[in-house]
Amino acid sequence: MYNDDKIRFLPEWSRGPETASQRDARLGRQHLAKGEWDKSMSYLTAAIVFEPHNGGYWLDLGRALLGMGDSQLARDAWHAGLVWSRHANDETLAAELEASIATLPNADVGV
Repeated sequence: MYNDDKIRFLPEWSRGPETASQRDARLGRQHLAKGEWDKSMSYLTAAIVFEPHNGGYWLDLGRALLGMGDSQLARDAWHAGLVWSRHANDETLAAELEASIATLPNADVGV
């Protein structure tokens, strides 16, 4: 599985062409960093349409949703990401998603 977070330190020319989902996720993360929740959510949702099995996209979508004040949808996004990260045996991402879920009221990490 392609994980753009693991290659972010490689030179731009060595990464190959950016896919539509990677572009949308990159733009979503840029808006997330600026606190532009609605724009971030739009781009991250588009990234998920192209690549629903990417748990990192779900993590960021949950952050955008939480920024918009919707903790239930954030929880749902994080649970989806948790399922995909466990399916991919990405324990680091799974732990980050579990930690995010645990910050919410009435946290239930069980998946």
